Amino acid sequence: MDRFNIALCGTLLLLLLQSTAASKLFEVLSEKYATENLVISPFSIGSALTLAYMGSGGQTAEELRLALNFKTSDKLRTAMQYENFLRTLKQPAANDGPTLMVANRIFTNHRISLQPSFNHLVGTYFDAQAQPLNFGDKVAAAEQINNWVRQQTAHKIDEMISAEDLDEENTIALILNAIYFKGKWSKSFKASNTIAKDFKVNAHETAPISMMKKTSEFKFGYLNELDATAVELPYASSNINMLVILPNQVNGLRTLEQKLAFVDWSTISSNLHSQQIKLELPKFKATFSTDLAKILQQLGVRHLFSDAADLGAMFSSSLAVKVDKVTHKAFLEVNEEGAEATAATSVHMVAKSAMAYTHVPELIVDHPFVFVIRDERTVFFVGHVVKPE
Repeated sequence: MDRFNIALCGTLLLLLLQSTAASKLFEVLSEKYATENLVISPFSIGSALTLAYMGSGGQTAEELRLALNFKTSDKLRTAMQYENFLRTLKQPAANDGPTLMVANRIFTNHRISLQPSFNHLVGTYFDAQAQPLNFGDKVAAAEQINNWVRQQTAHKIDEMISAEDLDEENTIALILNAIYFKGKWSKSFKASNTIAKDFKVNAHETAPISMMKKTSEFKFGYLNELDATAVELPYASSNINMLVILPNQVNGLRTLEQKLAFVDWSTISSNLHSQQIKLELPKFKATFSTDLAKILQQLGVRHLFSDAADLGAMFSSSLAVKVDKVTHKAFLEVNEEGAEATAATSVHMVAKSAMAYTHVPELIVDHPFVFVIRDERTVFFVGHVVKPE
């Protein structure tokens, strides 16, 4: 059976994968990469898998629909919703507003062609242009693909695939989605206030970091059921923010992430209240790369990777095609000015922060924590930091 690769990329200086589905994916990945810095873009992953869903049928389509948390099997309706969302993303930002760019592309083996109906659907609603390549010339084809990724991610991701990943006989197509985000904090940190400090990697190990400091009004709260504290940092002229969730215990990250699998991010945000706090947040960078194939199978997407895969609605000829890899790469940087990123059961919580304080609360983010870059509808990036770099 021929191979079909899905590649996802993104960059961070972070609708379709809904918040609940994003939480499940993050919980599985956070366990697997518990001792590494982790950053993924659920939006990028969801976008590329949605393109595959548009060309799938039978049980393959049903498994993708459930994993993506789509409430309807009407593909045209889903495509139209995606188009509407892309249109909102492409609206010009305010002068100091964040940059958020999304791009889709399908690279096909020059020996095959896409179904006209599929090509029209993804071209019209996903702005996903198909580009034929000669995979026999591996080096040139890989360079064209990687050059597209570089252009979409401001050169934060230089190599999405290698020449060895391509095979003229077996590689049929690659679906790529890239997302790039760069935003300034609404309330920036002064570089002159940044100090050297120790970060508690665990109860026995510390690492030197640069700690940013600011006293200002933020949405803040104690989350008793999660045994954690959270703060929300807004980006300028935008409804996008970074939610930072710090476990109360130095070694509490794994327990927190297990609980977060059953919590909608918006529920946490709604339990935070604006107030003056003293915040200390480390500067950090995180680079992450993984093949999501086994993870997605663990989450119920199995037919897509098997000989029983049904992707007949995608290609003109009756090819026997299955997905071989789902590669995801992402980058995140957080500093005094803001953040830059790319990629290609409910717990009821009551926030103590509604209480009246006789002092200004402090949140010192000096041990492993979770972060989410999102707006009220979409999780663009999520991850954890176990050792700032």
